[in-house]
Amino acid sequence: MTTATLNPLDIVGKRYSNCNTQGYIRPEVVIGAAYLITRDWTESQIVIARDKGSRHNGIIQHEGSNWYATPINPPVKVGEQIYALERGDGKEANLRRDRLRLVTEVVDGGVMASYSNYDPFLMTAWVKADQGAADPKKDKHNPDRRQLVLDRLSKEGMDRITDTGYAISAKEFFENFNLPRPEVQPTALVDVEETISWRDMGYDMRDLFERKGITSLRNATITGRAKVKLPRSQCRCKEITQEEVMKLREARNWKNGKLHKVHCLWCMVPDAKTGAIDPEDI
Repeated sequence: MTTATLNPLDIVGKRYSNCNTQGYIRPEVVIGAAYLITRDWTESQIVIARDKGSRHNGIIQHEGSNWYATPINPPVKVGEQIYALERGDGKEANLRRDRLRLVTEVVDGGVMASYSNYDPFLMTAWVKADQGAADPKKDKHNPDRRQLVLDRLSKEGMDRITDTGYAISAKEFFENFNLPRPEVQPTALVDVEETISWRDMGYDMRDLFERKGITSLRNATITGRAKVKLPRSQCRCKEITQEEVMKLREARNWKNGKLHKVHCLWCMVPDAKTGAIDPEDI
């Protein structure tokens, strides 16, 4: 879309009723530039900055009073939030607080911006809101949103690998849409053995043995399967050795550790009939 770019000086003198007093960015004033100035109980207007009102940023001295000042048509990026002053279709643009708009595209004649769920339209004059950019995870126009979604899917898929449905759905999402696989954090399943002395046992564990009639226990050997998170990488689960796993701090103190399996979001294989992951692998 191409149209004539509005010169901010063309709307100098224009007034706006019932608009927000504050809520706009207020950088240091540049003498000679066009600003929207606002003040409590007073109609807002567009003026040329001729005198800074005080040592604070964003204050202009006008007609003997200090006014809040925000520049007209400051540079913006997709995803940032603005208020419309002039629309490309010539319709009135309200500066009400509930008319916060989201930049969806920067074009030759201004910016395309949308309000709520309405379609974007051209704005030829605007002021920037001090809220900054919208949350990129929720803003469908933000160029970083796609990568954020992919990263979240892969991370959640691995962190919640015990949630069979979630992990498998995340894997299928990447496969169905033929997306590049991001790095994941493989999980090593290690069969371990550990000896615990009587003095290190909690009272619940001691009581368990005493109920079994064991009253002179010195040590107990427990066995089980532990999970170890490996550093993030591309899937190389079949190449990971027991030595590599046992060097990790998490596994150093285990006795008689034996690597059972390493898998990640990309190489785990659910049961062909049930679609579930083997409980021993969880």
